[in-house]
Amino acid sequence: MLRPTPKPLLGDMMVLKVCTGVDDWENPTFKEIRVSNVHLQNIRSLTKSKDNTEILLTSTVFIDTKYSKPNLDYESLQMLSEQNGNQMRTVVYNSKGKALGDYAVVTVDPVPDYPDNKIHHTELGLI
Repeated sequence: MLRPTPKPLLGDMMVLKVCTGVDDWENPTFKEIRVSNVHLQNIRSLTKSKDNTEILLTSTVFIDTKYSKPNLDYESLQMLSEQNGNQMRTVVYNSKGKALGDYAVVTVDPVPDYPDNKIHHTELGLI
């Protein structure tokens, strides 16, 4: 069983934007959800999407099951956003409130904790 991510590493905050539909001018509309105690890691990683397309991720957000609040089902939110016509987006802020970037969420990876088969943390792949 893995221990939670050390809380001092979770100094960032993000505003998750889930597409809820489109307005009268066909622009996407978003519901914003504030998530505290996350960690933004800048990376350059090649991964594959659900449709087997190669994607170069620029960053990953780590969301701890114990310390990050609120607890959300990020896979369901991603599916809902895509069904409504747009990818989820997120703006990540550091502990001083400075915006670190505005990203599109392209992958949602829940990382299991064995042997309990619970989710240890979730990783959002960003571009």
